[in-house]
Amino acid sequence: MKNRITAAALLVVAALPARLRADFVLVDKEAGIQPAPLVLFPKAPPLTRVAAVDLADSIEKIGGSRPDLIETTPQQLPSRAIWIGYQPALDSLDVHPGHAFKDWWDRFRKTHPEYFALQPAGTRSGYPSPKHAKLCVSNPDVWKQWLADVEAHIRHNSNLTVFSTAPNDGYGSGHCVCEKCKVWDHPKADLRPFVGLARPRERPRCQIAT
Repeated sequence: MKNRITAAALLVVAALPARLRADFVLVDKEAGIQPAPLVLFPKAPPLTRVAAVDLADSIEKIGGSRPDLIETTPQQLPSRAIWIGYQPALDSLDVHPGHAFKDWWDRFRKTHPEYFALQPAGTRSGYPSPKHAKLCVSNPDVWKQWLADVEAHIRHNSNLTVFSTAPNDGYGSGHCVCEKCKVWDHPKADLRPFVGLARPRERPRCQIAT
């Protein structure tokens, strides 16, 4: 029985971010920590429910307290739980890699053209295309806007934990050539092709992790 509980706990903990794994306690009677509830997805097959009840029995036998069995999607996600089976409510906790600024050209090209990369021709045109438009990353207002967007997402869905800063596609085109952005280029970095509106050129390779 103990091995089964350990395996179940590992399955749950493995899916959590590292910062949460260290804090997850299944049950600690001496410390007064009650068992984490079991969340069973709605309309679970009969044998899945039997397995959930069996797990609750095992936790009660070893830990001295029986965990709650929640058989519906909680309106508010519990701070700690064992989720049994696929749970759509947890989709928002996954890392969703992707470009964070694909809609910015449509949103801000008229009201905040200064958000966008200065091109060699002296324009902030969204080159090479709206969905590939690069930003003036040294402009602090860009990141203030990004933070405002994050706050809006959290107000809409308080379960969100991961927010992308990945730049739009286009490895060698459209990057900002304003003086403040250029000083971020490492003077000893390898050069890479850089294509702008005026003429092809080279500039140091940026090595910023996103």
